[in-house]
Amino acid sequence: MKRLKKTAERLLTDPLHLLVGFDLVATGLILLFNRHYFFWPPQPEIVTAILNDSVVGFIGVCLGLGMIAWALSHSRPAVVDHWIITLSTAYYTIIAMTELAHAFFGRGGFRGYMAMDAMSDLIMVGIALYMAQNSNSKD
Repeated sequence: MKRLKKTAERLLTDPLHLLVGFDLVATGLILLFNRHYFFWPPQPEIVTAILNDSVVGFIGVCLGLGMIAWALSHSRPAVVDHWIITLSTAYYTIIAMTELAHAFFGRGGFRGYMAMDAMSDLIMVGIALYMAQNSNSKD
């Protein structure tokens, strides 16, 4: 019971890490199992093949699990937090910019669902940047 209480206290001290971690896992799983999420055009076919590769989804899942693990851990090294936040911000930014390109320049005209997904990812970029600004930098 004491261990559960300590875990709950850690989660309440960094709830954004937990929320962003779950969103990264969900985004990663969607990209992992949807092999045709990105399409051609607007990118050359080689770029589309890379973006639809399972590695892109796997990276998101790993980043999300890493962020959740950091939020639950007893020792929370600041350097690990900084790396996870930095990589997560880059991941969200790349995905969001690609989705915006698909929304506006994809075949068949404007695709609202891609624009909406891009906006959601850009909101997550903002949250990650907020986390970076307020993270502990003592290590």
